[in-house]
Amino acid sequence: MQRFIFILIAAGFLAFLALGGLNMGQEAPPHPILDTAAAEKVEQPLAPAAEVSPSEISYSQFETYVENGDVIGMVITTRENGPAIVTARLKNGAIVRATMAGDSVMTDELRDSVGATEVPYDVNYQAESGSSFMSFLLPMIIIFALFMFLPGIIRRMRGGGGMGGMGGAAGTNGAPGKVVETPKVRLADVGGVKHIKPQLDDMIEKVLDTGTKGRLGGEVPKGFLFLGPPGTGKTLLARAIAGEVNARRTDGKQVGFLTASGSDFIEMYVGVGAKRVRELFAKARKHAPCIVFIDEIDALGKRDGGAAHGGGGNDERVQTLNALLTELDGFEGDSGVIVIAATNREDMIDDALKRPGRFDRKVSVPLPDMSGREEILNIHAKNLQKRALTARVRQQRAAVAQAEEGTTVAPQGVMAKRIAGRGARKGKVQLPEIFAKDVDFKSIARETPACSGADLAEILKRAAEIAENRQADVIEMADIRNAFQSLRLGDEMPREQEFVDEFTTAVHEILGHAVVAGQSRKTLGRDHADDVQSLTIVPRGMSLGAVWTSPTKDRVSHSQKYLLGRLRIAMAGQIAEKLYLGPDAVTSGASSDIQAATNIAAGMVSQYAMSNSEELTFRNYMEQGGFGVTKANAEKVDEEIDKLLREQYIRAEAIMLSFAAAKDADGNDLMEMLTRAMLVKKTLQGEEFMRLISGEVVFDRAELDLGAREAEFVTLWKAQLNHRKNRVAILKKDHAEIANDYSL
Repeated sequence: MQRFIFILIAAGFLAFLALGGLNMGQEAPPHPILDTAAAEKVEQPLAPAAEVSPSEISYSQFETYVENGDVIGMVITTRENGPAIVTARLKNGAIVRATMAGDSVMTDELRDSVGATEVPYDVNYQAESGSSFMSFLLPMIIIFALFMFLPGIIRRMRGGGGMGGMGGAAGTNGAPGKVVETPKVRLADVGGVKHIKPQLDDMIEKVLDTGTKGRLGGEVPKGFLFLGPPGTGKTLLARAIAGEVNARRTDGKQVGFLTASGSDFIEMYVGVGAKRVRELFAKARKHAPCIVFIDEIDALGKRDGGAAHGGGGNDERVQTLNALLTELDGFEGDSGVIVIAATNREDMIDDALKRPGRFDRKVSVPLPDMSGREEILNIHAKNLQKRALTARVRQQRAAVAQAEEGTTVAPQGVMAKRIAGRGARKGKVQLPEIFAKDVDFKSIARETPACSGADLAEILKRAAEIAENRQADVIEMADIRNAFQSLRLGDEMPREQEFVDEFTTAVHEILGHAVVAGQSRKTLGRDHADDVQSLTIVPRGMSLGAVWTSPTKDRVSHSQKYLLGRLRIAMAGQIAEKLYLGPDAVTSGASSDIQAATNIAAGMVSQYAMSNSEELTFRNYMEQGGFGVTKANAEKVDEEIDKLLREQYIRAEAIMLSFAAAKDADGNDLMEMLTRAMLVKKTLQGEEFMRLISGEVVFDRAELDLGAREAEFVTLWKAQLNHRKNRVAILKKDHAEIANDYSL
């Protein structure tokens, strides 16, 4: 029965071809322009196009060839139904073929681009042909055959049988590393990696020249493992290394670049992943010298993912991992194949992968420091300018087309991007000024601690969107700060609030966190405190307000003074609510602050040995399982943590009360003017706040009038005046030393 069905399918297919078929093939007849016009562009003789087998490539790869000037002749074949096909001759004589989007706009843009580069081309039109009966019958036959044969094929594959026939195809389809690239990215295009540049240069030299190595017995490493948090540019670095090697080679031979992800090798069918590993390395050897990059290696080489746990999925993972280990052991250091892997979860990788002889070198790619962030921002700012240039070229072309034809043209932007990029590279087009004069990337770098390269790129793109939404001509510093805050907390979400709730948020943020943060910066200095960057009571995400601080320098470690200051800042929000709203009006908004303060205090006592108790010095009580902790010692730890929290709580309250009676230069209540400024302006910059807290008059009293809410504000402000006076008296009586420290 199956043989009969196979014969029926074969006969139907032959008849279908005899009738002309469905015109679904990719074949395009040889064209004279691929021989005559192309031959004029090169000096060496070219084989006739009819004798050269075309290579199938992606349309994006074809665009790259056009942009680099590698195309010397091409034919565009358009069809009545179905996508268009472009067949091109390259400088090296190869014939490539790509399928492009089937709309006329895309085809017209390709013509324009090719015309701009003076590449000879022609356009063919291929009409639809074939039998409508066969057009209906053939898909039915194929579907019927799949229902007949597919269950048996799946059963054989699950049973671990041979991978012949369709099984072999399943192991090949979707195999990683199908395209051998030659990246154009250079190390100069990667920012924030100055500290590892020597390691990268050493890696590049080893890939470039293996012949001179080994004078003292050394050999070229086989593999490099990039370790670092997400978004730090590990993938970009691998591409940059390949691009740098290609740029530095003197023999003219390009180093191939094969890329794959660890998840590409994982399949439900036993043996498929191992086969894909073997295929990847076989292709790498074929194209040596070659760099193989495997991203997310932890997905492939996960620790304890073996067959000991049972199950086909684990069997497949073990077979795939074993195949990779075998391949890493199977080529010599001078084979011309270098393997680079990347992960942000080193602890999950099997130790067998990390041993010397496989991934010989580990390269840490941490979050960039302040100078690295500035370098990354400058790189992404230039990329933003290039995209702006592309958009402007596209708009100009659309306007010209509309003026000439009287119709609206919606170009895809591919050709505009190419024209703009080519002009910028050749210096013919000046990149547009899209940043305002107040934009300072050094300040932005200081204000964005713990941001990765991907975060910084997103901040600039989001800032551009914000500026475009307000119909601005340039991106301002405020747009970038807004984008950073959006990245951290979410977009602004203005909501209707009762005045007492808005007053509560202002008290919590500016009279609590901000005042203590500002006092710490003034008294402790830049070495032990951060700058106040901005304050806002505009809701973002789940937050009703926030105080943003930025480090004055890169901090590798934190001093005890710095941590004590952070403790006081964390507790200050709730203290301010008690002083200005009353002890019985405290809100739940300080829950995250309480957790942060507790964590800081616990770390100081249990991990950093910052305790006055000599018995607890150099004893880590935060280890899993309570290592070394007796019941008596645990009680001492808790007692020291509580003592530390109580003392800093009193100090934070003393700081706020020391400002309660302060006046500004015009004799106004300093804290009242701060609160008014927060309620009226909604957002204050750090510089404005520091001037206000120093007593300087930044805003006129009339400018800070609350209008209809003035009476309600005055009532709320005076309600707890006596309570604040009582707290000053209590601190003087019970904590005289602390009261004297802050001149109460």
